Amino acid sequence: MSPEASALPAGPPPPRRSRRRLFRLATFGLTFGCALLFVDWVLLSAAGFPTEPEPQTAHPKSFREARHNVEFDYVFETNSQGLRSPELPLEKPLGERRLLVLGDSFTEGWGVETEATFCARLDQRLSRSQTRVINGGLAGTSPIQYSRLLSKLGIRYEPDLVLVCLYANDVANTPDVGNHSDIAWTQPPPRTGLRLLLHGLLPRTYVLASQLRPEEPKRRAGPNFVGLVSERARSNGVAPEAIRRWAAAVAKRPELVAAIERGEFNGAILSTGLLYPDYWADSIDVESERAKRKFASMLKTLGEIQETATSSGAKFALAYLPSPFQYDPAAPTRQTYLETGTVLSPHWTSGEQEIQRRLRAWAGSREIPLLDLTEPFRGARATEGGLDYPLDGHWTALGHRYAEKFIYEWLAGEPSLALSLGIEEEK
Repeated sequence: MSPEASALPAGPPPPRRSRRRLFRLATFGLTFGCALLFVDWVLLSAAGFPTEPEPQTAHPKSFREARHNVEFDYVFETNSQGLRSPELPLEKPLGERRLLVLGDSFTEGWGVETEATFCARLDQRLSRSQTRVINGGLAGTSPIQYSRLLSKLGIRYEPDLVLVCLYANDVANTPDVGNHSDIAWTQPPPRTGLRLLLHGLLPRTYVLASQLRPEEPKRRAGPNFVGLVSERARSNGVAPEAIRRWAAAVAKRPELVAAIERGEFNGAILSTGLLYPDYWADSIDVESERAKRKFASMLKTLGEIQETATSSGAKFALAYLPSPFQYDPAAPTRQTYLETGTVLSPHWTSGEQEIQRRLRAWAGSREIPLLDLTEPFRGARATEGGLDYPLDGHWTALGHRYAEKFIYEWLAGEPSLALSLGIEEEK
């Protein structure tokens, strides 16, 4: 053996300090875990299994936000109940009548100031009859969410009349099965992995801790809108060639892509042609089997809304709000949809379409008053433009002014509705 070899140590000494540290950490972890289990057991014994937080019914309460879009700027505010509506006590004062309007972004008033919405204009006009109008519009929703808002909140306002404003795309936005989920953007992701394990071991502690988390920031499309939509299309089984064609078409509108990535434009206007090309055809023509299932699901939900309203003593009515594709042959947003692959038909701008016929037949079978705004808006468009934003497609303040005018005239002309709201019949 060489001197160098004999000088080498036989090996490192046992890491006693490391072992002691690991032992202490393990002991602490075990003790802490047992303590958590004990605390959770005590909480379960005292209060029972935790109730999961209910999905959000309306907007955040007493919320205010300045919203900016490439076509408009406005301030969005909610009352203490989370509605874009005046601050009213839930208990109705003696002698007051109330109209609750349910709907999506057109009812909410996307793109215009609060006082310019048709609900606010209607409230101002009806106030002389001691009638208040409650705006129950929720952007990005469908009749399933209207039903939830009515049963959880709207009915507490003690309305005399519940008016559901169906927009043209409500068919496509309704699930085609019985899975009537709540507002999509309020749903937590399914628990997996560690979250699932923790919830199973410490159910009450987990739920209580989750309620202490800060509210998530508003979601944006992010810096790679085209990539995100393409990936989603691939996961949905869309052919690679279709994705390439769509990406090439979208590349011709870089200003809109940039606006989407800044959160200043509705990304669905560009992505629909790839992810759901028949979105508007399903909504207006109701021709495919999928569309028929969706329509049946929507009618089921409307029936539930009617039952909730009438069982509380309120009257129930429907209004159909048409898409610009039904009243404006030159709607600028039409070209944007067509260029990116969405199916649109020129015949929608004349005559009565299948969605209107089906709604009229269903409402008639139940003796539900129905207002179809398609022809009135065609008449308004024939006299002047500017009813809706060229790119976004939502109503401008002028569009809301016409909507309020048409709705009021209809309410005043329907004896049962006029009586419920205290509107004197016009001679």
